[in-house]
Amino acid sequence: MIRGTLTVVVLSFWMQTAVGAEFQVGPFCDSTNADPSTCVLKLVSRWEHRDGAAFWEVGSALSSSFCQHPTIVLDRLSSDPTNLESWVDRLPEHTFRVFDHADTQFGQSATTHLRTLKKCMVRRATELLHDQSVGPAASELLTKLEQTEVTYID
Repeated sequence: MIRGTLTVVVLSFWMQTAVGAEFQVGPFCDSTNADPSTCVLKLVSRWEHRDGAAFWEVGSALSSSFCQHPTIVLDRLSSDPTNLESWVDRLPEHTFRVFDHADTQFGQSATTHLRTLKKCMVRRATELLHDQSVGPAASELLTKLEQTEVTYID
């Protein structure tokens, strides 16, 4: 039952975050919050203190946030190299893994969403490669994204 509940939460999050080819931060920040820096700072703080299901929720929220505010996300995560390293290293698990792929409708929706998210993240990381402040972090992220595929757990 826990796995089914997690699937619903993750699917709900994915459906809330996908808006065409762009992605929203999702349920972690108040939609009226005009300051993306504050929102991303909250996500990074939650990433630092993550446990259990927060790993998937916050990790994928940071990935979606990266498409909207790539410089802010990398800047905030880079302030503690451990945060950046752990987020990037576990990217395939917290962002690009589909649970209950056997459910065809869920599996197709999630796969389409994640492929679009990956394209967005690759594009944004590439744009930042020559940025003096976050270029090294963008390079690290881009390397991991190039090695990452959507995986499935039934």
